[in-house]
Amino acid sequence: MSAKEKEIWRVQVALVGMIMSIVMSFASCSDDSTSGNEDDWLHDISVSEISTGQITGSELVEKLLGQKMHNLGNVNYAVIRYTSKYKGEEIELSGLVAWPAGVVIKEVVIGNHWTIASNKECPSNALSYDMALAVTQGALVVNADYLGYGLTKDMVHPYLCAGETARHSVDCFRAALKYVESKGVKLTDDFATYNIGYSQGGAVALAVQKYIESDTKLLSKSHLKKTLCGAGPYSPIACYREYMNQEELEFPVVLPMIIMGMKESCEDAMRNVEVADYFAKEIVSGGVLDAVKSKKYTASEINQKIREAVGEASMDKILSAEAMDETSELSRALRRALEENEQTEDWQPKTALQLYHSTDDMIVPFVNYQEAVKHISGEKVQPGITGAYGQHTSAGVAFYTQVIVAGINK
Repeated sequence: MSAKEKEIWRVQVALVGMIMSIVMSFASCSDDSTSGNEDDWLHDISVSEISTGQITGSELVEKLLGQKMHNLGNVNYAVIRYTSKYKGEEIELSGLVAWPAGVVIKEVVIGNHWTIASNKECPSNALSYDMALAVTQGALVVNADYLGYGLTKDMVHPYLCAGETARHSVDCFRAALKYVESKGVKLTDDFATYNIGYSQGGAVALAVQKYIESDTKLLSKSHLKKTLCGAGPYSPIACYREYMNQEELEFPVVLPMIIMGMKESCEDAMRNVEVADYFAKEIVSGGVLDAVKSKKYTASEINQKIREAVGEASMDKILSAEAMDETSELSRALRRALEENEQTEDWQPKTALQLYHSTDDMIVPFVNYQEAVKHISGEKVQPGITGAYGQHTSAGVAFYTQVIVAGINK
């Protein structure tokens, strides 16, 4: 068994343990009072279903984790189409909503997914680990396809432009509530919303909290109770500087994804530069940029393509000499774009926030946590969970077990 396979196996075992530890305590809710009719905080969202399905909790656990469990109840799910905004224009996006059958919903989870490179991995095309919460917590789970995936797979994903992605995640949440209401799904009047994410999803979750809290009505209607952020790249510029100091990148696909995303979203900062100019000729001729654009390859497959093209996946091998030169216009433009997407500015949240990060993490370096806690303060900030939990993927085990299970309803 390879090291990567062992790490994935550890994730699966831990998540199975998570489900087994609490599933026996989950019971269907009684028929409490339900949410009222749709009101004006949802009127501007159009939503329709693309496909629907039902899966037993046992099947869900087996598909996600490869383990057999029994008597977990049924989970309904739907892929939805909804309207949002992008660059001032209306756009149609897609997402996934899942909920336990025959249960009055007391908790809603906004699940913000981690970095993906292929369209086949997006929530509307693949079962998400967050869906397990429909089994273990009886929650309504909402997963947005980020722009550039699902219905918009032919567009460039604005990677690490978390503010833009937050709007779409929140609109998916609103659309999901409107959709399930039309299907007769009942929510208690005092339902609680939990906003979660790991890796890229951690940064998006933080941006979602800021977006919701910036609008008094949205904050009230959303019932946002707590945000749980795991190992998020809250400071893209700090990430980039850390990568410059690493001998070899463990997850080199982030470089083309970052630069393409910044070019797509930060039009003023990146107006006079071209994506291909940032990369060594071996990366361009080796088809790496085309592979990222295609959305046909997973992050692991693109990482392999990068290593096949340049050997050691170090910054100076992947980037062009001009991009490595801090005084060049290429370098200055990228820094401006990264700084535009900084999330570690001074801020005091209005609802509970908890951050988690492994000190061993080299893919999303620990400096992101340090920058966040340096600037985000107030009584709503709960003590962070940090420690030597291993590298980025294996540290996700601790996030899902220690943070989501222990903290989702506290």
